[in-house]
Amino acid sequence: MRLVGHFLLWMATVLYGGVVLYVLFWSGLLSVKEIVIEGADRVSEEAIEKIIKDSISRSYVNILSKDNILIAPSKEIEEKIKQEIKKIATVQVVTVFPDKMIIMITERKNVIIICNANNKDICWVINEDATAQGKFSPQEESIEQDEKIVVVSQKEIEEGGQTIGQDDINFLSEFHTGLRRQLHEKKVDYYEIGEPGSNEIIVYLKTGERIATSNKLSPKRTAKNIHIVIEKSQREYPGQEVEYIDARFMEKIFFRLKGWEEEVVEQEEDDEEGQDKDLQKE
Repeated sequence: MRLVGHFLLWMATVLYGGVVLYVLFWSGLLSVKEIVIEGADRVSEEAIEKIIKDSISRSYVNILSKDNILIAPSKEIEEKIKQEIKKIATVQVVTVFPDKMIIMITERKNVIIICNANNKDICWVINEDATAQGKFSPQEESIEQDEKIVVVSQKEIEEGGQTIGQDDINFLSEFHTGLRRQLHEKKVDYYEIGEPGSNEIIVYLKTGERIATSNKLSPKRTAKNIHIVIEKSQREYPGQEVEYIDARFMEKIFFRLKGWEEEVVEQEEDDEEGQDKDLQKE
């Protein structure tokens, strides 16, 4: 009788364990029923949900469904979202028992892309740590043209490798936004970064102008001063086209008209705070 009792107890334990496992992993009780996305402003929530649903619709070795709050592939979802939606800088997936998944994202203000000079169809997105992340097509339609900062590099870029300096990244993001506000109909084509240690950044506009500046200057003030130079050249030299602007110095900006010698424009004495207020008004 003791042996039978042990056997029955063992059977009851196995059955109970089987029922618990079934409820937890196969009954659908803990499937993801609610997806909450936080931080999406310019990014499509529908696009994020599609990636999530595609990931959890699969299974582990054709046995366990990934659509389960206990074993949902959070890291896989984070990587896929960052890989497929370049506007997103960071992603964190949080699962909440019994059936909720929260996606917390931060968006990039601008997407900085670096392309090889010898083949501008080979490009990479630059991460916040200045490394290259995932190949990217310059014609990618998921990013607005004005939000796209294209940097052309003379050196070969590899995934995970270092790209440009942190000072360049910080400057470009603000400077590009300032140029968009100041230049209006004129659009930036691409940027080039100078030799290491030079702090020089070259801007190429789609209308043909070339602008040299420095990442040691205030990006907003520099964009404002470039706007002043272009307006001055149009006002004082009607019908003439600006070929080159040298905005690498705080005190003076030089510009050259096509076929002309360089002219000098004295910068206004406004302090940087005043310049920033002017930018905000515009």
